[in-house]
Amino acid sequence: MQTKIGIDILNRLRFETAVTCGGQNFLERTFLPQELRQNTAFQLVSIFCVKEALIKALELSADSWRRISTNRDSSGKIRCSFISERTAAKI
Repeated sequence: MQTKIGIDILNRLRFETAVTCGGQNFLERTFLPQELRQNTAFQLVSIFCVKEALIKALELSADSWRRISTNRDSSGKIRCSFISERTAAKI
């Protein structure tokens, strides 16, 4: 088993441009409805980074964005869980 270390840096302006240009389609492919409702645009940047890191580290398929569900605990930390493909398709 190999150990890999990586650093992801996301340009917030670039992310905001993706949201503006890709609009609702980008948001719906990347985030679950509750994530969009419960987070500000600034918070969505950090959620995007968490999801992207999980997809890379676990070598998930590129369409796994909506299978990763995030919530914030009382301290504001992001907690992740995985949902089934069937559940993700229904949301």
